[in-house]
Amino acid sequence: MTLPLFHRSPRTPPRFPAEEVEIQAPPARPSLPTLSAATVILPIVVTAVTLGLSVAFVATQPTYLLISLPMMLISGLMG
Repeated sequence: MTLPLFHRSPRTPPRFPAEEVEIQAPPARPSLPTLSAATVILPIVVTAVTLGLSVAFVATQPTYLLISLPMMLISGLMG
């Protein structure tokens, strides 16, 4: 006769308290975040300035503009 390789402890049912349990009210809902005009407008302005500088300094290489202009516009719109 072979012995088992492990020993499992017996399952005991959990003991619940006999007295009445008080359930607390859920926490209040958090308020919505407030957005200022600067946080909305600033990424668009920075993107426009960067776009203008890119066009001004790299206008001699149109292949660079074909890649950088759409990426700047998309990043400005996503922000």
